[in-house]
Amino acid sequence: MLRQRQKGCVIRTHTTGRRDPVRTDPLDSTFDPEGYVRKTATEELLPDAQEMTDDALNVAGFPAYIYRKRKCGRYCSCNDKHFYTPNSECLVCFGTGRVGGYDKSGFQTDVLDVSYPKQSKYNVIINPNVKPNHYELNPVKIEGVVVFEVPIPKCQYIDKLICYVSTPKNTSFEMFVAPESSNNFQPATRELINSYINGGVSKMQLQVTLKRDNTTIESPTLTHVYVRWAVSPQSFLLNLPNLTKSIAGGDFQLPDIFETIEMEITHKVGELSTEDFFEIVKTGDRLKITEITAHDPIHINLGYSGSVRPVTDFEVYKSIP
Repeated sequence: MLRQRQKGCVIRTHTTGRRDPVRTDPLDSTFDPEGYVRKTATEELLPDAQEMTDDALNVAGFPAYIYRKRKCGRYCSCNDKHFYTPNSECLVCFGTGRVGGYDKSGFQTDVLDVSYPKQSKYNVIINPNVKPNHYELNPVKIEGVVVFEVPIPKCQYIDKLICYVSTPKNTSFEMFVAPESSNNFQPATRELINSYINGGVSKMQLQVTLKRDNTTIESPTLTHVYVRWAVSPQSFLLNLPNLTKSIAGGDFQLPDIFETIEMEITHKVGELSTEDFFEIVKTGDRLKITEITAHDPIHINLGYSGSVRPVTDFEVYKSIP
């Protein structure tokens, strides 16, 4: 197939042979017209339709990341122990009940909390009476540490390293890292962790130190550490037909917060649901999926259409790194 482009449009031409008429004998009992039609649709027509959809998105689409809600994984300690209902404002699971909450397309997220399997504590205890549970100093200690053993995936770089702590007056915290089986802990920096990635280090130790001036002072607390790795960052072109300005125009302005926006996106994104949301790469604006329809005749997905709405500042989606 040959394609020519002119002024943002796609002009499609076909080589001879692919669309040549097939000679059939109406008296041939082995000819299956229904099977022929299905085969032609499966091998030619629908793949062409996929290409045409992607061509249109290449002209008008906004690059966007997809955040998918986690369906499995560790249960968050914010869950009610009797009814397993999560806290909608929890920053460990972001209201999903599963530690980490959402996965960003092309990234791997590790959340180091009280349920993380490979950890050790010194002069630090877990307080089970708060939801979500957190780490705090032993009542008779002024300093303690929590150490997590963290596998380093094959990735391009570390994207996020966020420590969720509370430090009352006269208290503090520090975060250090070291390669596996090493006691050479150094302050955690993006440059140092990226050097582990580039050097082929497969695991690191991440240490959080909690301190206070004396035992009469309220302890600092640690809820979790959020780590995200850029394995293969992948954005997709999201078409928003009723927004008049394209990414080439230099502006991107969302409508009122309660107004829904029509959307279209390529079949290449995989499965989507109304529990997921998009993040526009250029602006960081987030759009919650409110309706989604897969266009998949004879089980070949041509793409999705539906609607989205802007995420408001008071929603938990805004808090996800």
